Amino acid sequence: MRALERDGPVGRTVYAAVPTKAEYRLTDPGRSLLEFNAAVKDRAEIRRHDAGCTGAPKPDRNQSASPSRVPLVSLTTAATNTADSMAKTA
Repeated sequence: MRALERDGPVGRTVYAAVPTKAEYRLTDPGRSLLEFNAAVKDRAEIRRHDAGCTGAPKPDRNQSASPSRVPLVSLTTAATNTADSMAKTA
């Protein structure tokens, strides 16, 4: 958790209590990683079904199962933007 806090996707608040209490939360860069991860997962499921693998039902290509689904072309842009913004804060 400390590495995630240091790198930016996670924030931590420590409270002066006995025993010590710490709360963790996603920062804006962390939330952007959730959207990126969902898009990669959606794309992987489509490719898995196209390859003939069985298991979960085939995702509908025309209607997203999740609101965070983005086209594959956007994945590269999202990854670049996320990496750039994290590099600027480091």
